Amino acid sequence: MFLEVLNEHDPTKAWPAMIRENRGGYLKLAYVGTSKESKEYFYLWYTHWRLHPLGWALSKKLSLKPPEALVSENSQKTISQWNGYQQEAFKSSAEKPLPVDFFKDQKDIKEHYFLIGMKMEAVNPKRQWEIGPATVSKVFNKYFFLVRMDDHKGGNLPVQFICYQDCPGIFPVNWCRRNGINIAKPPGYDVQVYRWQDYLKYCKSLSAPERFFRTHTEHDHKIQRGMKLEAANPLMRNGKMYVATITKIIDRYAWVHFDGFRYPNVIVDIESDTLFPVGWCEANNNPLRVSSKLLPIKKPKVSVVWNDKTKRSLHGTPMSPGRDLYQRLQSHKGDEGESASGKGSILIPKVFFNHKCFSGPYLNKGRIAELPKAIGPGMVTLVLKEIMSLLINAAYKPPRVLRELQVENDETAGMNGHLQVMKAKYKGKSYRALVEICKVADNVEQYLREMCIKLECCPNLVSFKCVQETCSEDCWQLTKTKYTYYYGKKKKAVKLGRPPGRQSNLEFGPKKPGKRRKKRKPFVHRKKHYSPNGSDETKDGNENMETENSNETDNVHHGKLETGVVLPRLEFKAGKTPLMTRARALVMSAKRTKHIPTKMMLPPRERGTKMKTFAAILNAGRGKSKEKKHKKDKEKHRTKRNDVLELDSNPLHWDVDRVTEFIKGTDCAPLSRLFKEQEIDGQALLLLTLPTVQECMELKLGPAIKLCHHIERVKIAFYENFA
Repeated sequence: MFLEVLNEHDPTKAWPAMIRENRGGYLKLAYVGTSKESKEYFYLWYTHWRLHPLGWALSKKLSLKPPEALVSENSQKTISQWNGYQQEAFKSSAEKPLPVDFFKDQKDIKEHYFLIGMKMEAVNPKRQWEIGPATVSKVFNKYFFLVRMDDHKGGNLPVQFICYQDCPGIFPVNWCRRNGINIAKPPGYDVQVYRWQDYLKYCKSLSAPERFFRTHTEHDHKIQRGMKLEAANPLMRNGKMYVATITKIIDRYAWVHFDGFRYPNVIVDIESDTLFPVGWCEANNNPLRVSSKLLPIKKPKVSVVWNDKTKRSLHGTPMSPGRDLYQRLQSHKGDEGESASGKGSILIPKVFFNHKCFSGPYLNKGRIAELPKAIGPGMVTLVLKEIMSLLINAAYKPPRVLRELQVENDETAGMNGHLQVMKAKYKGKSYRALVEICKVADNVEQYLREMCIKLECCPNLVSFKCVQETCSEDCWQLTKTKYTYYYGKKKKAVKLGRPPGRQSNLEFGPKKPGKRRKKRKPFVHRKKHYSPNGSDETKDGNENMETENSNETDNVHHGKLETGVVLPRLEFKAGKTPLMTRARALVMSAKRTKHIPTKMMLPPRERGTKMKTFAAILNAGRGKSKEKKHKKDKEKHRTKRNDVLELDSNPLHWDVDRVTEFIKGTDCAPLSRLFKEQEIDGQALLLLTLPTVQECMELKLGPAIKLCHHIERVKIAFYENFA
């Protein structure tokens, strides 16, 4: 397949090129007229601005001429031969045309407004880690212009490159100073401190306006410092992909370090077509190069030949753990009389996870079902260590299981088995504990059973038996609460409620002696009764009461009793019961009556007038309290109605201007511009919450709460009137 490629130094010229290879859109191209054996090829991404379909140059009235470098290498070829190569390319492209949607992702180039002589800052193409002053040296047309790096020495070939509107690698004046980057001084301009004002006066030129440049990305790239990627090295131009790391990001530019290379970080546009995510090369069969400095050094293998003397001397020296294990395994294989699970064996058969068995209160049944069906066969310590780690990770709370399995007595730890440090992670924290693991295969079955009992699960959950349907322990009948009665730790049932009788609850410790509260005596109104003789019948009785119950009468007469008690009106007939009995009856009736929390004051009574009954006084007090409550309810209702928003239209049908007008009418008027910028209409307004307001509008907590208060008022009015 063929396409047209614009000249790298002159965009008014183009020449056909053939696609030698396509790897996920990264094209390997060669100009028409080069031999197949030639290595003169270059790499471009399929959406590059230089690539166009055949015939595009003629439609834009551009000239079809081979590049000067290609002509100088093939100087023996004539013009007619170059024209023949061009015609052959057009014929072959007619037979095998490019796909119709090949250039659909290519962006259109906008018109620029740059003029000759304008100054700017640009990345040096030959030293792509430096930014220096540059000048617009030529304007080809309304789409392309030429930028040359400033050089006041002369004598060197000018460093220049083609640019267009929104082109990466060019910056407005003082961009480096604003972002804290050192700008490279142009050769021949010797000053201690570089300032653009002085340099513009020195060159007698003007700077390009800042609006001509695009320094920010159109989309949120979410690339951060320290991320790894795959990238083509712009300094090598060999099309090879290397491992790279992002070291710094400013606006739309990233400083990329190619791992293993010594030269400084290269400045690359984040939207560049030379940056690829990790795994792109593997997905597109493109080899990824790694620097030889990053590859591990292979140590040469050395064969050791033992003499007879050294062999004899080795028998007396202790062997290394690896060699000791190897010899033990060899001796185990050679021992035919001893089975795999026999006495002293270090190998055990498969250990099964029976997820249908009861899992107990600590282990998650769903996670156990995801575990492998069996572990082993293998060495005892390795298999048990793997089982332990799987059970710990399958728990609701891994530290809880680790605590159940850890060594209880430090003095006897390691006497019956191998000590192993086990780890557990829970909520970002790591826990470690010593666990004793069985060493001999004979004791593994009992060890697994004890481990299951510690975890309060079925003994067959982890065992040598493979449970198919029903467990021999009938654990399917058990629940997480009742299972401890059978295998687990028997816990005493704690009775709820108050213990009966005078039984002391010693489980929770003796109660602290508290201060003895003083009983308040009820307020009693006593009515005097007169005998037929006219003498005060209660006079002597009252004197006796004062001697016996002096505390009660003192508290009543001195006003120390604050809570009054309303009693029913009691009448006693004279001569039937003694006065002391009447006083006790009054006290007992006061205990039986209900206490009213409000204080009641008896009105003063004049001589000769009848006193109102307690019922009348109570009814009068209740009436006043009802009126007060009614007034309070009315006031609350008024305040609520004042807070409720009255809307003239349905907020679901509000447009952006109507929402902005509503916000302007509140105390959050300065935030109305945010609603207009974010294009929030009525439907979006009703969906706003406090988290979304804080995140999307970047508001502090105080203004966000105020704004959400007004939004809630709109929601309440909507539900009351329009929903």
